[in-house]
Amino acid sequence: RATPPPAPPKPKSVVVEINFTRSGDDDADRQKLRTIHRILQGNPGTDAVVLYIPSGDRRVPIEFPDIPVKYSPQLHTELSNILGATGVRVLEK
Repeated sequence: RATPPPAPPKPKSVVVEINFTRSGDDDADRQKLRTIHRILQGNPGTDAVVLYIPSGDRRVPIEFPDIPVKYSPQLHTELSNILGATGVRVLEK
């Protein structure tokens, strides 16, 4: 009797950290946040998203439990194009 093949490894889930930097132009910042939100909604999946907003000397984390995403290199590129090279970080859970 043949041994069944092993189950594929469970895909690792990640946390997508978005570091938002205020520009000083509230309207432009709101538009940037709307664009980020639209990109996240266009990549549904199971990976968590945390947005960090600067507040004085700290970064305030804002979790998005209602917008889990599917992390991919394309998603990373889309977000980096808006936020800059240091605006997106990915951590394995």
